[in-house]
Amino acid sequence: MGFNNAEPLPQDEAEKRLKEHFPGLLLQDEKLDMGFKAIRDEYYFTSHRILVVDVHGISGKKVEYQSCPYHAIKAFAIETAGSLLDTDSSLKVYGGIAMSIEFDKDKVNIFEIQKYMSGHIFSNLVEDRMASEEPAPYKTETKAEGGKTKTMLDYLANDSVRLEEGAVENELGGIGALIPGEKVELAYKCGRDMVVCTSKRVMYMDTQGFSGKRVEFLSLRYSCIKAYEVETAGGILDRDATFNLFTNISEDRKCLRTDLRKGQSDIMEVLWYFNNKLLGADTLSKEESVPLAAASNATNTAWSWLSDDMSQIDANLVNHHFHTSQPLLQGNEVCEVAFKGRRDLVLFTNKRMLFVDVQGLSGKRVSYCTIPYTSIKMFQVATAGGGMDKDCEIGIFTEVWFIPSPPGDNPPPPEPGMSYVEFDVNKHTTDILGIFRYLAAKVYTLQDGNPGIYPDLEDHSHQFMEKPFEASPPGAMEKLMNYIGQDLSQMDPREIEEVLSIGGASPVLDFDEKVLMAFKCGRDFTIFTSKCILDINVKGVTGKKKEFRSIPYSSIRSFSTEASGSFDRDSELKISLNTPWEAEMKRDFSAGKSDIVSIQALIAAKTLGAPGRPSDFANDNTIKKSGEPGNMEKIIAFLGDKHLQIDPKTVEQKFKIELPILQADEDVELAYKHGRDMFVVTTKRVLNIDVQGLRGKKVEFESFPLKNITGFSVQSAGTLSRTVKARLFVSALKGAPDQVFDLKIEKEFSKKDVDIFELNNSLASKILVTAHHQI
Repeated sequence: MGFNNAEPLPQDEAEKRLKEHFPGLLLQDEKLDMGFKAIRDEYYFTSHRILVVDVHGISGKKVEYQSCPYHAIKAFAIETAGSLLDTDSSLKVYGGIAMSIEFDKDKVNIFEIQKYMSGHIFSNLVEDRMASEEPAPYKTETKAEGGKTKTMLDYLANDSVRLEEGAVENELGGIGALIPGEKVELAYKCGRDMVVCTSKRVMYMDTQGFSGKRVEFLSLRYSCIKAYEVETAGGILDRDATFNLFTNISEDRKCLRTDLRKGQSDIMEVLWYFNNKLLGADTLSKEESVPLAAASNATNTAWSWLSDDMSQIDANLVNHHFHTSQPLLQGNEVCEVAFKGRRDLVLFTNKRMLFVDVQGLSGKRVSYCTIPYTSIKMFQVATAGGGMDKDCEIGIFTEVWFIPSPPGDNPPPPEPGMSYVEFDVNKHTTDILGIFRYLAAKVYTLQDGNPGIYPDLEDHSHQFMEKPFEASPPGAMEKLMNYIGQDLSQMDPREIEEVLSIGGASPVLDFDEKVLMAFKCGRDFTIFTSKCILDINVKGVTGKKKEFRSIPYSSIRSFSTEASGSFDRDSELKISLNTPWEAEMKRDFSAGKSDIVSIQALIAAKTLGAPGRPSDFANDNTIKKSGEPGNMEKIIAFLGDKHLQIDPKTVEQKFKIELPILQADEDVELAYKHGRDMFVVTTKRVLNIDVQGLRGKKVEFESFPLKNITGFSVQSAGTLSRTVKARLFVSALKGAPDQVFDLKIEKEFSKKDVDIFELNNSLASKILVTAHHQI
């Protein structure tokens, strides 16, 4: 056995250990399925989560209990043992709480772990999950026998390219890698590696090492694929076509690349498959669509079609071209807006943005990159500046991880990659405000309640579907620039809505979008609408370049507001986002001219609620006032009381009546005080109240919606420690330009005042029970 490889615990012993050593750790309806023990740490797989008991310190008195819900797991990988000297197999988990567990290969069948994880992550039916908990259809591998692992290695060693689905399904079914009802739909092999697309997931099998005995099996949800790209083979010396999947799994898994041998595989079949999986079913079958695309001379056609600068062109002509001469669009897909450059093309269809990139001198290698509208989490447009600047800019933000700076001294800055995609368009041929409204119509329609896979667009009818692009009125941009240029400190929402709504002088808003609050700071604007936070940023010395950015409320992971202190003129709003390239937004507001509590209440109304559904008050556009003057001082005095006995009902009344932070239907379940700060668990969020400054006159209210918490842990006190600890995990984005942006909250409490298992159960009862996959 390796130094710290986990060995299985007998079922009755595992249950006994949990009940005796960790009473109250499991929920009442939570069932223990498997348990494993390493030197000091323990790992439990229950019906709701992976539970890790992590022992710290020399004495082992400090113990952290980490909970990773299955619904928060984006992907997982198992890795078989390699050579005879390799004593461990392993499990890696992406999403929730990222973790890696090493098992003793002689005592743990790693494929049973794979089967169990598949059942809990990819099964929608209880019956399927129960079947996945049954033993795999083979006995545990030992050193003396290869078992099914050797059979799979032999299969991977064959020199196949396009694999027959039935054969692959039999091999994977033989090792228990598929769940009941899961079908292999597409399979390719490149060298010793394999890519398998099933009805439930994408699987990557990576054969490693000289002997090839160590194999990694990576399984990921289709909903983690945020963009995809196929690239045709180039000239005579270029033998391979490629397809890339861009994901939000982790920084090192941001792009999964597969090479396909030219002449032995059809790249257009891959494109057709992922179009159907991520954009919705095509009206053309594979037999109808793929031969058409393969028969067209794609590269020559692209050469003749693409020329001159990036300018807006007739979408009807482009739509006809990509349905006939170069049939890349689905039968039920319509190109609504198009731009062409010297050799490149950008299409806005009713389902996606499609980038056509002609590469190399010959132009025979062509890339087709798709970003579904569901993957766009934030977007912006920028007007042209003065002088020689003749281009406007269009930018979109996704959940794909960016390319970090390499290690070393004076490294170059990070690159956005597919995390942020920007392109320039000719200002003389482009209605940039019309493009902004067009993107708003697409993105807002598909935000809340979307299961991750692109929905049937017929169920999301929108007036822009029949009238996809509506031109702005003459002089709209000039009128908007004049309006922004006024020296305003606060704005009337009705007045600015009249200017910015469709039918107004400078239409920026979506057709049913309302302006709720609006503020101006210097030359810039922050406008809170019924659908997004709209930022208007005036750039440059002349101020001629204006950037319009839309941040949909559904992209917010957490938010905090900071009340003004005694010598501080400003209140502050901080928002964390699910876009790695720009993971945080901060705005200062003038004290006395902005109601920061009302801003907090508005964002809460648009973000709090059950996972996978619109927020509870999504359609409530009422602005809540902060209450009577002096109430903030009362709250500060309340928090500063050293002898305060915490009662959840008292806290609830304080933050509903005196300072309306909580919503009307939001209940406080637990409240803890540590020093001047307070930690509150409600039915909708975790609220962290941080009293700052020597005089305690500045207070930050930080809200973490429960639906965005992907994992949590509680930690007992050590031998000499008087505090216990709780941690909540929300995101592990590496925000640019900072190399690390780990969004979590970590709080310490007096061990005599807090029962960590009571806190654990309160969090578990809300975070573990959801069936919605947090992706």
